[in-house]
Amino acid sequence: MTYDDIAGLSGTGSPERSTGLGDTGCMRSGFTRVEARGGDRCEVNRTGAFRDGKYATALPILWAERRGAPVVSFVRIDDRPIKVYSQIRAPDLVVVLDSSVMDVVDVLSGLKKGGSVLLNASHPVQLGISPVYTVDLTGIALKENLVVAGSPILNTPVLGALPESGSSP
Repeated sequence: MTYDDIAGLSGTGSPERSTGLGDTGCMRSGFTRVEARGGDRCEVNRTGAFRDGKYATALPILWAERRGAPVVSFVRIDDRPIKVYSQIRAPDLVVVLDSSVMDVVDVLSGLKKGGSVLLNASHPVQLGISPVYTVDLTGIALKENLVVAGSPILNTPVLGALPESGSSP
């Protein structure tokens, strides 16, 4: 199964229905911005894209390298070689790993028209746009004992949530 067989968030504004995680459990081609806090110990993994024959880059931006400071990273996935290594100003998808970052960062800034938001939260949150997918990534990580030094590791739950979020906004 390839990325194109997996129902993910493509930024088209009309997520497809998911039939399962497939081989990679990742997302389709596109531009993603990840908003988090220092110490979250999560980087959206691009390895699945390589396994599907796609090209991928990840660019973390670490300003004040301290626990709890807002951090952002950018992920590009494409069918063609990627020769741009910079910030993504107009993402198709914004992944918010720590909802408290929304108090200090405009997570919707630059989001493409029809773009999507995947939010780590235990309850639905209205952001004034659609679609917004809420998934309790922290709860899943804790339930599955995905913890290092007392901090939940969100890599695995977020990769599972990307394609599945298309089936339950």
